[in-house]
Amino acid sequence: MSSKSERDMPLEILTAADLIPYRIQGKLGEPVTDADVYLDPGAITTMVREMDDPEVGVVAPMLLFPTDESPHGPPGGVQSAGIAFDIRGDPFHIFIGWTPEHPKVNKKRNMQAVTGACFMTRRSLWQQIGGFWPGYGAGTFEDMEYCFAIRSLGSKVLFAPEARGSHYVGGSIVKGAGKGGFPLTHNAATFKGRWVNTLVWDAYRYY
Repeated sequence: MSSKSERDMPLEILTAADLIPYRIQGKLGEPVTDADVYLDPGAITTMVREMDDPEVGVVAPMLLFPTDESPHGPPGGVQSAGIAFDIRGDPFHIFIGWTPEHPKVNKKRNMQAVTGACFMTRRSLWQQIGGFWPGYGAGTFEDMEYCFAIRSLGSKVLFAPEARGSHYVGGSIVKGAGKGGFPLTHNAATFKGRWVNTLVWDAYRYY
């Protein structure tokens, strides 16, 4: 039995500080990812390929709980397969904890939003919108804000299950992010107030 952990395997490791540009149909795209996400080999190539569709503005991979260190969910289970909204307008990760091989999980789909833990976006959109809106302070909800903003411009937010990675949830906090805490309640109210006319209850569509 191998003693190697997932962190020892050959992975494409990016942090938010890297923001390595990729050529997408003559335009530059940016992968945006937390310091606690490890992408599987080929994940970036898969996301770039989805950008061949000019209507796609954001592509997100399937994120799994790591198999070697998983205090927040079942090892190897789904951590994020897109974000849906319940009848109260509260966001949640669909299929959390499910096996990644389930047919419902492995369906490419357009979403209202995806997690900012890892996604790829067009640089032109990032620059047009101005990146993450600073009104959310230390963080949370800025990823959904960005997705709603690019959708308001006519672009799509796509979940691409063939691209995969592991998310060591909370790892970026260990590395220093959000030391003063996150204003969750305030940011939730701010987000709903800004997008009340666009936010759609869609949770029932996926199960």
